[in-house]
Amino acid sequence: MSSRELENLIRDKGGYALKLIIDKKLYKTDVDEGQYRLSMPLERISFSDDFLNRSEKMIMNRSTKKHGLKEWPQEC
Repeated sequence: MSSRELENLIRDKGGYALKLIIDKKLYKTDVDEGQYRLSMPLERISFSDDFLNRSEKMIMNRSTKKHGLKEWPQEC
């Protein structure tokens, strides 16, 4: 399926304001009901200006600093 076809399918299902579409292998923790998260490796995410707002970036940076990981860019 092409990226355009995938975008159209998402929109047909009621999706809107698409920010990021990734193709990744799902791991057990990605689908575990108790985890409440989807892992997204920072090196595979493009930092578009509108993916996260300033507040969300600050929250992510607190978490990444705590774990010694790379920070999100602050530009908005």
